[in-house]
Amino acid sequence: MDAQERDAMAFLDAASSTCHTTNLATSTRLSSTEASDLPQLLADIPPDEVVTELLRARKMKRDLLRNVDATRTRPSTCPQYSISRFEEPFLAQNLRKYQSRHGEEPPSSPLRTLAAPRAVTPKIPNVLRNDYSQHFLDTGERPQNTIRDAPFPNRLLEYPKLQELMRLKAAHTAAHSLHPPLFLSTPDLGASTYDLALRLGSRCFDVILINPPTDPMDALISAERKPPGSRGKRRVWTWDQIAKLKIEDVAAVPSFVFLWTGDGDGLERGRDVLGKWGYRRAEDITWVKTNKTWRGSVRLGDPPVLLRQKEHCLVGIKGTLRRSIDTHFIHCNVDTDVIVAEDVPHGRRKPTEIYTIIENFCLGRRRLQIFGSDDTGRPGWVTVGPEVTISTFDPQAYPKFFESGGAVIPFHPDIEALRPKSPPPRNKR
Repeated sequence: MDAQERDAMAFLDAASSTCHTTNLATSTRLSSTEASDLPQLLADIPPDEVVTELLRARKMKRDLLRNVDATRTRPSTCPQYSISRFEEPFLAQNLRKYQSRHGEEPPSSPLRTLAAPRAVTPKIPNVLRNDYSQHFLDTGERPQNTIRDAPFPNRLLEYPKLQELMRLKAAHTAAHSLHPPLFLSTPDLGASTYDLALRLGSRCFDVILINPPTDPMDALISAERKPPGSRGKRRVWTWDQIAKLKIEDVAAVPSFVFLWTGDGDGLERGRDVLGKWGYRRAEDITWVKTNKTWRGSVRLGDPPVLLRQKEHCLVGIKGTLRRSIDTHFIHCNVDTDVIVAEDVPHGRRKPTEIYTIIENFCLGRRRLQIFGSDDTGRPGWVTVGPEVTISTFDPQAYPKFFESGGAVIPFHPDIEALRPKSPPPRNKR
C-alpha cells in the first residue's frame, strides 16, 4: 500500500474514530470487503485532496471533543453526527470525477455503500442541529449571543461606503455639539405643581429621549448593583403618572420623542401616552439583549409565557415632515430599527447606540433626555431626572448656544453624497 492509499485509509479511519470517540454516531464500521476495495476505488484521487480531507476530519474531531467538554452534557444531548457526514462530500466528489472521465457510473456501488453506511440502531429522522434554545436552557446563554459582528463598528466591515458615512456622521455631529453635557436635578419631577416648561423653556427641544423607570425591579437594586450616580432605591412610575408629564410644553414643532416602553404591556400603553402628548407613532426600535458577561435573571413576579429578551423604543413624530424633502432636518434610512447589545442585571441602562441612531436621524441640535443620571450625560444633550445630582442647566442661557450656528446641524456635501436617499413623491418623479 503506497502513501496515497494510506492517507485515504487514514482519512476514513479518522472520520470513523471521531464518531466513535464521542459516542455521537452508530457503532457500525466499514466491513472488511469495503475496506479491501477502498484503495482501488480511490486510486484516481490526488494525494493533496486526501490530506486536505484528512485534516478537515481531524479538526471536526477536535471541535466535537471541545463541545462535549464545554457543555458538560450527556452525549445524547449533543448534536447528532454520523459517518456519512464526513464521508459523503468526499466520496461524492470522486464519483463525479469518475463520471466525467468515463461517461458512466462505476459498475458496482461500493461508493454508495460507503457514503450511506448501514446503522445497527434506527436513525432518528429530522435531528435538530445547533439547538440554541436547548443550549440556553442548559447554560443560560441566550441564542442571540452567537450573532456575528453584532457590535456597531464590526457590522460595517463589508460595507466601506456605509462605514465612511458613519465616520463622517460621528465627526460632523461632534464638531457641531455646541455645548457640553448639561444636567438638571429634578427630585420633585412628577409632582402636580412641577412645570417642565418653566424649568426647561417652552417648546425648545427637537428630540426628547425618555427612559421611564416602570420596572418594579428598579426599586430593589442592591448596593453592589447600584449604577454610578443613582440615589439608592428608585421610585417606580406608572404609565398614568408618565402621561401627566407635560412633554408637549417643551417640545418644538416639528420634533421627535423616543420612548422606552420595556417588554410588557408598555408597548400598548406607550402608544397611548404618545397620543396624549400630541405625537403619532412612526417607528419601533427593538433592542435584542445579549448576556455574554453574566447569566441568570433578576425578574420579579410571575414568569411570562415566553422568556422576554428584548425591549422596545417607540418613535413618535409631531408636525409634518417629508423624508425626501425635509433633508435639512432628517436623514432617513441611515440606521436600522434593531439594536443587538449587552443587557445589564439592573435593567435600567440602555445601549448607547440609541444616541447614535437619534443623532444620525435627526439633525436638530436641541436634545433632551428625561430620567437620566449623572453618567448618561452626552455633549449636545440636556439630562433631566430625579437621579441627577448636579444642575448646570440655565433656561435663560440655553437659547444663546444656538444664536450663531442655528438649531440644525449644517449641510455636509460628503454626507449628502453617501447617505441613502428616499424616493421623491410620486407627483414629482
